[in-house]
Amino acid sequence: MEKMFFLSGMPRSGSTILSAILNQNPEIHCSKTSPINDLLLSLNRSFDDLSKIYTYDREIEKQIYRSLIYSFYENIEKKYVIDKSRDWISNINGLRTIGIEPKIICTKRNVHDVQESYKKLKREDLIYLAQEFYTMIEHAHKLNRQNIHLIDYDDLIKSPQKELNRIYDFLEIERYSHDFSDIDGSIVEENDLLWGIPNLHKIRKTLGKQ
Repeated sequence: MEKMFFLSGMPRSGSTILSAILNQNPEIHCSKTSPINDLLLSLNRSFDDLSKIYTYDREIEKQIYRSLIYSFYENIEKKYVIDKSRDWISNINGLRTIGIEPKIICTKRNVHDVQESYKKLKREDLIYLAQEFYTMIEHAHKLNRQNIHLIDYDDLIKSPQKELNRIYDFLEIERYSHDFSDIDGSIVEENDLLWGIPNLHKIRKTLGKQ
């Protein structure tokens, strides 16, 4: 791995289908939902507790955080890795603290459409997430425009290659021509029963609005 990037976004805004499309590029590994951000937060809490008992140079913690991130993908033989987690958008300063100036691809979607998508999944209890994530993303982008590249769901569906080209330009890597009629979602499949929503991450072979 030469470079690592990040993928975040609103729920029901196309991050899973975008992951599958990006994985068509032979130089890219785009993960399914990753535990790395949660691991970093858990490790941070542990270090805070340990620092109350032990005396050591806390700068060492930054090396351990970075090692965790890069070691997670040590066996991936691709030039670029894109780690997917909705929480990266709220942890930009944390990444900066450990010496990583992140480039984050972030999907977004009309709030009403996200709410309607949850209704189709019979999860009205999660409708509140639409506005919550939209507000968080808009705030983060306002403060970190150089770090966050927004991808609108409708634009991705209508002009996919144009939006992918914009992503490649943002990441400063060579563009790649994608096939939007033969999308393999197997590499980004997740155990949706653990999320409590069957078929939450199921994607179609052909790009289209869901």
